[in-house]
Amino acid sequence: HFVLLVSTSKREYLIDLEDNAHPFNVLPREYFNSEAWMVTKDADAFVTLPMEASEDRSFTLNGQLRATGERSGAFTVRETGYAAIDGRARWVAKGTHYWAHKERFDEPNLIKLTSFKADTTVSREEPVIVLGEFVKAAFAQEVDGELYFNTILIDRVRETPLKQETRDFPVEFDSRFNHQYLLNLELPAGYTVAELPKPVRIVLPDKSMEF
Repeated sequence: HFVLLVSTSKREYLIDLEDNAHPFNVLPREYFNSEAWMVTKDADAFVTLPMEASEDRSFTLNGQLRATGERSGAFTVRETGYAAIDGRARWVAKGTHYWAHKERFDEPNLIKLTSFKADTTVSREEPVIVLGEFVKAAFAQEVDGELYFNTILIDRVRETPLKQETRDFPVEFDSRFNHQYLLNLELPAGYTVAELPKPVRIVLPDKSMEF
């Protein structure tokens, strides 16, 4: 790979002249797994490429919960950085129809979308936006007059990908990522919140990651 370093009065930019899938100044993830050989008019040397972009995805859900356990509402998925790059590749491979991406939803056989729109604009500098309205049957389970449900509707992690009991090497991520999930839920008449998951904040010792 050949990467061009462009210096201006304000900052420096790294540009892959052969790549047409990434936004300006965003290099493919695989470029950051080793050092690069920099060729200049003064001296050549190995350098570490700085990764400025991250994988950013936000999911916002506004919905209503009925006493029957059914849930309906509207959602917005916004992807930028590497998440948008992956999103565009996914739309190109599968198309922009909802059914091609139904596996991203939790319990997809219970999901019915009343509207769906994916904005995968050609401009690589713009975010990927997915809008939809939905109805999900049996979203909540009624037990002794109380409703129990999982708040995650899309991209739910069901099991840990790190299944080894012992590990000899650290876990490495191919880029920084920021995933945000916002839920605004209207409860049925006569219902109040009896119990919520306890808030948890975990920061790694070197402060490189926060949950």
